[in-house]
Amino acid sequence: IYLDGSNGSSDWFVPESGTTNTELNGFAGTDVNATRGLSAVTTSPSALALVGGASTAANGKSMVVKFSMSGRAGLTVTFAAQATGTGFTSQVWEYSPDGITWTPLATLDGTTVTDNFATSGVITLPNITDLDNAPDAYLRLTVDGATSSTGNNRLDNIQLLAGEYTPPDTTVPVITILGDNPLTLPVDASFTDPGATALDETDGPVAITTSGEVNTAVPGEYTLTYSASDAAGNAATETRTVVVADVTAPLITIAGDNPLYLPVGAAFNEPGASAFDAIDGDVEVQSTGTVNTAARGTYVLTYSATDTAGNEATATREVVVRSGAAHYFQTQYGWAAVDLGADADND
Repeated sequence: IYLDGSNGSSDWFVPESGTTNTELNGFAGTDVNATRGLSAVTTSPSALALVGGASTAANGKSMVVKFSMSGRAGLTVTFAAQATGTGFTSQVWEYSPDGITWTPLATLDGTTVTDNFATSGVITLPNITDLDNAPDAYLRLTVDGATSSTGNNRLDNIQLLAGEYTPPDTTVPVITILGDNPLTLPVDASFTDPGATALDETDGPVAITTSGEVNTAVPGEYTLTYSASDAAGNAATETRTVVVADVTAPLITIAGDNPLYLPVGAAFNEPGASAFDAIDGDVEVQSTGTVNTAARGTYVLTYSATDTAGNEATATREVVVRSGAAHYFQTQYGWAAVDLGADADND
């Protein structure tokens, strides 16, 4: 208990007349937190009495109690109170974690003083949670309104009551994404979300909520967000990327015969080819290779097509250049040279 001007208190030890301290006194009370030594008048003071003093000089003074809240929470302060009719009519309680910055707790004045501090009875101050687990804690009582030098207010059996401190839960749940991440799917594939789980250090398994959509009909990147909160309100999120990819090459359709047979010297008109992609629709076809109808042989034309996703398809056509009508009839109709009654090229 500070009454000497330190830690936010006032100096109650005024110059004494003989052995009398005109601002502090002691009265019989319980032996709990007895204030022996604070008064020079009573040999065994048990209840602390704050007195108006000469010319009520104690008005506006403060008394400070220091204690520790380490490992404790939910402070409740009680004390037995008694007062004279000319004692202090205003009692302001404040609390502080450092003895410097103070927060008002309660103001007892007017009718409240008459019903509580100014009469016999037990006073219970409002519960304080701001000092939970504070290594140092302070309570300050400032009094005012005494109308007599002997008017006093007494505090006896001051008790600080608190429960065990439990550190707040500040740990977020841990979300585990099941399956691949990122997860790749071909266009139009069926998609079933593999989901996720969440485990909290305090609460154990907690519920998962999922947001986001995947449209497998349209290539692109989609995001699914998994969220989980524990009972303390700690929230966690994780995301999965789903890539819907066009992995199908265009389909090339070769026009005309394949293989295509031509007699030597015939004109060659390329029948061409077309390509269709499931995503892009019609795509351009590139053709490579040449045909020389003046020389017998088998020629290969290569058709290629690439969609916007980079999927490439190729197809080939054989063009067979052969000599003579007999060969033409033989290859087209299965007629042998002997059937024609004419000579045929050996080829």
